[in-house]
Amino acid sequence: MIVKMLDDEVNDPADTLKQTTTMKSIIALALAALAAASPVAQSQEETRAVDPLIAGYWSCSIPTNAVYTKVQSVFNVCGSGAKPQYWVVYPSDNLSSCRPPPQGSNFVFTQVRLVFNTCNLGKNANIYTLRAPVAGLESCSQPPTQSGLAVLSVRPVWGQCNTLNTGAPLYKLVTPVANNEYCFYPGDWTYNSVRTTQSCNIINADAPLYKVVKLATGVTSCAVPPGWTFSKAVSVRTCSVQGTQTSLYTLKRL
Repeated sequence: MIVKMLDDEVNDPADTLKQTTTMKSIIALALAALAAASPVAQSQEETRAVDPLIAGYWSCSIPTNAVYTKVQSVFNVCGSGAKPQYWVVYPSDNLSSCRPPPQGSNFVFTQVRLVFNTCNLGKNANIYTLRAPVAGLESCSQPPTQSGLAVLSVRPVWGQCNTLNTGAPLYKLVTPVANNEYCFYPGDWTYNSVRTTQSCNIINADAPLYKVVKLATGVTSCAVPPGWTFSKAVSVRTCSVQGTQTSLYTLKRL
């Protein structure tokens, strides 16, 4: 009888397999929970969740690649006594910014106006409407060289691009086309001739107008840009607005 009872208590193979499968599932779930709670996972999640310059943050100074949209006075935080503290953000399209676009950013501004106390405590200060440059936009500032845009013409405006009640230039931005003429061309283009015009400034004085081509091996250029050299140079008078003798280069990549 004792032997029979012991035999009855021996695990059935099917039960053993079921228990093993259940245990594996429990272990897998535990490992997944542990991974989710690990410091690395938490750190990655926090990095994704918080980018302070997207949402903005209060700072005693403004990074060179950022702007600010408002200012407040704080006591014994940014130095001894009352000091300004700035709400800092990245430039973005249609942002009202207390600063013009930072140098090197891919933004222009299309309007500036005076505001009181927003950008300078207790005083009037400029606030700028920032825009991402696109073809067809009229801008108060020239497009960044990395924008891929050219300036077709310039006209004067009052009360839009400065707060001094004087005329200021407004630039017509376009996508450049090879062998067309522009007042300004982007960084991956060059020019193969230049002449003067009065359509590229607002003071009825002569200014350069460039006939442009996209940088490529074999094109002729009045200048040799960084990262390029030349295989041939010929003497011309069309690369100077004064008509003086200069060189026209056949470019090749370094």
